[in-house]
Amino acid sequence: MFKKIRSDRDPRDTVYSELKKEFAPYLDRAKSTASQFAAKNTKAIFWVMVASMLLSVIIILTSHRSPHITLRPHKTVIAKSPVTGGFQQIMATGNAIQEMLALRKMIDSLSEKKQLTSADSARLDTALDSFQKLNHKFNQRK
Repeated sequence: MFKKIRSDRDPRDTVYSELKKEFAPYLDRAKSTASQFAAKNTKAIFWVMVASMLLSVIIILTSHRSPHITLRPHKTVIAKSPVTGGFQQIMATGNAIQEMLALRKMIDSLSEKKQLTSADSARLDTALDSFQKLNHKFNQRK
C-alpha cells in the first residue's frame, strides 16, 4: 500500500545550489557592476545616505504630531492595567457562568416536578428571569 519512494539524486544537490548554478552569471555581473559604481561614486553615495537620513528625521518630526484641534469633546478615560482589567473580566465571566449553571440546575430540577407549589413557581420565575438577564449580558459582550 505504501511504497517507499527512492531517489537517486546526489545529496549535495539542494535547491539553493541549483539556483546558484542557474543564476550565478547574472549575480556575478550585477555584483561587479555595483562594486564598480560604488568605487566611482563613493562621495555621492555617502551624501545620498546622509540626505536620506536627514529627510527621514524631518518626516518623523513633522508628520507624526497629533492635531491640537479636535472636533469631538474630550472624554475622560480611566486607564486600567490591561492585565488587571483582563483578569477581572475573566473572573467576572467565570462567576457568571457558575451562577448560570446553578440556575440551570435549579430550573431543571423544578421543571422535572409534576406539580409545582406557589413557592416553587415563584422560585422558577425568578430563576428564569435571572438566567435571562445573565444570558443577555453575555450576548451584549460578543
